[in-house]
Amino acid sequence: MRVGYIVPNMKTDIEKIISHLHVEHPDVRIRQLKVTHKADDDGIWFFSVEDSTEVQLESSTYNFPFLVESNMNKRRTTVGTVEEAIPIICKKLGIC
Repeated sequence: MRVGYIVPNMKTDIEKIISHLHVEHPDVRIRQLKVTHKADDDGIWFFSVEDSTEVQLESSTYNFPFLVESNMNKRRTTVGTVEEAIPIICKKLGIC
């Protein structure tokens, strides 16, 4: 796994995480929370693989730090780099 892989010209940290996961784990599904009002916070992303655990990343700025949690383990973790985030997401999804 190339944890340091980052596509140039990315603007936000979430884009870097998503880009890395698309390259290294194309089977990971990623969706962003859809909000009903413009004032609501849409800074929540859900990562999943088929019927496995769902991992949630949260940051209203789309940048680090991100709060990471899953539906299988309610223990929250905070990550501050792509190199921290990718292994945690993969481990929680059971793909590494």
